[in-house]
Amino acid sequence: MGGALVGFEAPLFLALIPPLAGLVYWLYRRARPHPRPAAGVWLWQRALGRGGARRRVDLRLLLLLLATILTALALARPYLLRVSPGPLVLVIDASASMAATDRAPNRFAAAQALARPLLEAAPQAVLVRAGLEPRVFGPAPGPALLEPLAALQPGDAAADLEAAIRQGQALLPGAPVVVLSDTPPPPGVDGYWNVAATGENRGITALGRGFLAIGNASGRLWDGRVQVGGQTLEVRVPAGGFRVLEYPATPATTLRLPDPDALELDNLAFYRERPPRVRLEAAPPSLVRLLQLLGAQRVRQNPDLEVRFGRPPEDPEGFSVYFATEAGEARRVFDLEPTHPALRSVELVGYALPIPPPPPTSWRPIVYDASGEGLVWAHPRGLYLPPIEALQDLPAFPVLIYNLLAPFRKAMAPLGWNGVLEPQVVEGVAVNLSAPSETFLPRPVPDRPLHAARTPVPLAPFLVLLAALLLWGEARLAGRRSA
Repeated sequence: MGGALVGFEAPLFLALIPPLAGLVYWLYRRARPHPRPAAGVWLWQRALGRGGARRRVDLRLLLLLLATILTALALARPYLLRVSPGPLVLVIDASASMAATDRAPNRFAAAQALARPLLEAAPQAVLVRAGLEPRVFGPAPGPALLEPLAALQPGDAAADLEAAIRQGQALLPGAPVVVLSDTPPPPGVDGYWNVAATGENRGITALGRGFLAIGNASGRLWDGRVQVGGQTLEVRVPAGGFRVLEYPATPATTLRLPDPDALELDNLAFYRERPPRVRLEAAPPSLVRLLQLLGAQRVRQNPDLEVRFGRPPEDPEGFSVYFATEAGEARRVFDLEPTHPALRSVELVGYALPIPPPPPTSWRPIVYDASGEGLVWAHPRGLYLPPIEALQDLPAFPVLIYNLLAPFRKAMAPLGWNGVLEPQVVEGVAVNLSAPSETFLPRPVPDRPLHAARTPVPLAPFLVLLAALLLWGEARLAGRRSA
């Protein structure tokens, strides 16, 4: 990958070569002695012709002309541009779209093939796998990073190219940055190779409890199927668009698009819901049955929510619900704070609730009677309610408990894949590739090749020295002839 180029800092001086050479030739010829006619000269010239061929090249003139040309070249300040590979930061996109097979064998393998000669030629390099979190190899000699490069796999739900570039530059400051990806790179990179293609693809782009969204990256309407658990649903997705489907919600569901396309990773999705964990200080039958119906899990350690009885403390350690064990007279609910998460869709206005003993000052009322007396109190880490006997038969009670459990239903955000077509699992929840930008495969854009490092070497001093040697040689010849 090395080489050399010649350039001139002042190329206008090259125009002096013809007139200077002509001037030297004219002066030299003018300074030579004129031949004088003499008797018998023709006989002498004839004798010389018989002894050998007459020399036609004037060596002194040739040396003078070469010295003149070299001097003019030196004035033009020529330089030799040495082209050689230098240090390199190589960033390779490992998002899910790089596993698309619309470029054989897939986009990621094509990027690896482009990366190998770059690393082989680099004396020092950093290799960065750009995914949800950058993964860095090096600094090390480029050939030493070929083995880590071969072991990399695509599959993340996204690629943070900017973070990957920052980490690479921090380890090898000043080195040029090359990005291999199927999406346009951030501004400021020194080289970029695009490995995108134009394949058709469909995929599951969003997933939740009881619903999913399917994206269609092709240019035509797609009539297909989605397998949800043990049943198959028909689906029609417009070209370049989405379709949202509802499916029977269960705590554990596997979803699959069975029809082949360019990207397999987004054809498979999993929904796993971890139930809320509740610890009960006492176990009223009505509350136990309701928690079972709502899918909560009773635990003794590490609960999400604790149910206690009595007056709450000033500052609860964890999120807790307190039911009063005693109360005053019943008052009708006049108003409540509908924006509080626990009271969403809870209808209590008009119902009579007994007044619980007042809690510490860190608690604030969110349900009150006509006089402003608090009937239900809230804390950032808890809720204080009237006795459970006054609430358990109200239609709003199941909704209230559901709202309290809702923040602890663990359906995690998408995390990506581990490269073997199985999702990562955190706290019992598996998820799909929920990134429309990956399903709608990035399309090709122009490359921006990296130019090798160039080191200029000035040639003018060498040319001046060579011209001086030629003039010295010409002077020696002139002295020898005069002798």
